[in-house]
Amino acid sequence: VDFVGNKKLSTSQIKDRLKEAKVTVRAGAPLSLRDVARARSTIADYYVEQGFRSASVDYRIDDISKTEKKVVFLIDEGDKVKIESISFTGNTAVSAQALRNAMHKTKVATFWRILSDDTVYNQASYEADVESMKGLYQSKGYKDVVVKDPILDVYITNPTAKPTKIKRRVRITVPIVQGEVFYTNTITIARIEQNGQVADPPEVSVYPGGLLLKQFPELPPGSILNRDHIVEGLSAIEAMYKSRGYIYWFADP
Repeated sequence: VDFVGNKKLSTSQIKDRLKEAKVTVRAGAPLSLRDVARARSTIADYYVEQGFRSASVDYRIDDISKTEKKVVFLIDEGDKVKIESISFTGNTAVSAQALRNAMHKTKVATFWRILSDDTVYNQASYEADVESMKGLYQSKGYKDVVVKDPILDVYITNPTAKPTKIKRRVRITVPIVQGEVFYTNTITIARIEQNGQVADPPEVSVYPGGLLLKQFPELPPGSILNRDHIVEGLSAIEAMYKSRGYIYWFADP
């Protein structure tokens, strides 16, 4: 098995990805065209995830002997696609700038970020930023916010250039479904069994329930349901329990 044309991603990186995806094309094994096709698809997806959206992957099978073949994966890496702009639809409660600020790994290509890899579209990085955007909305009471798959508009900035000199950019549009704002009603503390069912009686015993409720001072009845305040309260309770040796403390709000 051989790989040709890969420079930005090493052969060991590609093999590790194939191993991670449980796609087996190895010397000494029976030749399976289905496995070869799966490997080609896995390599192509890997390049897209790493920002090489114009990359192409093909393969050929060379004869070595009557019973042996050589599988060669032919890789044209193309170029990394820089981010031209990031816009949003459906975001009436949070500004576009606030959402862009929440995206720590996906950034618009500007002259002061000329050396940053964050300005290259990377699917894995974007998915991490989706959680950051959702967290921003959930801190404002939008518990059920949905950040949909991005709409990618890839274009060539220098169409008259030679094929090897072509540069691509991408405009990203992020559709958001905000949902409704939720408010805090009451907070209760209940003890659960290891099977997840509420215990009988449900009262906690290590600390008084009233003391645990005091760890949520920013969530009085009628306040906007702020996910950050829930996390802060749970972190304080976790520290209380672990200080008494309850290292397997767990809460599921």
